[in-house]
Amino acid sequence: DKLFKDAIETSAISSKPEVVEELLRYFVDIGSRECYVGMLYACYDLIPMHVVMEISWRHGLNDFTMPFVISYMSQQSATIEQLRKDNEERKARDASMKKDDDNTPIIGGRLMLTQGPANTGPTPAPYGQTNGINPQPTGFPRAF
Repeated sequence: DKLFKDAIETSAISSKPEVVEELLRYFVDIGSRECYVGMLYACYDLIPMHVVMEISWRHGLNDFTMPFVISYMSQQSATIEQLRKDNEERKARDASMKKDDDNTPIIGGRLMLTQGPANTGPTPAPYGQTNGINPQPTGFPRAF
């Protein structure tokens, strides 16, 4: 008993593309087309398309590979369409966000350059002068 079914299931459970590809090539080398097709369906997500196309072309397995290729292309087409829709929605959302940002006024209404100095409270003048520069409040009760 060759236990090919167990080998296919074990390779699918392993989730290792190297193991799957090696077993797929083994089935082609021994001429087991049924196991080849079984591998294509059991390990669908683990087999790269280029590997399947190469094996199919080199060994004349196009008739056995075609259902896999059709399914793969259908899934790829659906994924591309979904990505296109998501991209268009994102672009529309970004455009509306930019339009909203352009229409919102700057907080405070005026630029800081035209507002003049901010009087936050009494300014400490250690020697009676501030030399025209208001000291910045630091949050501490005493500056020194």
